[in-house]
Amino acid sequence: MIDASFLSLSAMRALEVALECHSTLPAGWRDDAAAKSWAKVLADIHVPAAGEIILPFAGADKNNVTPQTWSLGNMQQLLAHGVPARVPAATVRATLQFEEALRSKWTAAHAANTSDKDHPATICQGEYMSCPSMAQAAALMGDRATAGALLRRLQTNQTLPPFDVISEYPGEDFGICACTNLACCSCAMPACC
Repeated sequence: MIDASFLSLSAMRALEVALECHSTLPAGWRDDAAAKSWAKVLADIHVPAAGEIILPFAGADKNNVTPQTWSLGNMQQLLAHGVPARVPAATVRATLQFEEALRSKWTAAHAANTSDKDHPATICQGEYMSCPSMAQAAALMGDRATAGALLRRLQTNQTLPPFDVISEYPGEDFGICACTNLACCSCAMPACC
């Protein structure tokens, strides 16, 4: 499922960074017309919400949520790169709390019915993708024990010697370039260790 809000939030953050970089350029290198255009696009990006909960797409109903109508883990992926400035910290926290409640409920339901091949717990099996971002979210929420446990799980199950390169799945004998997840690990470690 495509999470339109994640794409919008990522675009907002990319434009913020572009504008920050642009502001540091020497006068002869700046393109003020382009920067003005980027700022307008940034201001016009819509992120659907219901109260303080960011919805995955316009029209999503936070009161009628199923694994097929809601995507989990996208806010967590943004944390390493920074959440756009106009998104209040309270909104980030409320969305993370809401999605954690969903994840816990769906994980329990999936344990009772492992034949559901479309369930998010079946689809997202790669710990290298989920552990770092979920650890960072847990650390942000003040749950140091969970953050540390997730990072230890990743390190124990999916790193290869001699440099602890992360593999995509346990048992693989080659590593991947997961710069995003390494950044998440470095952001979560101080909060949980």
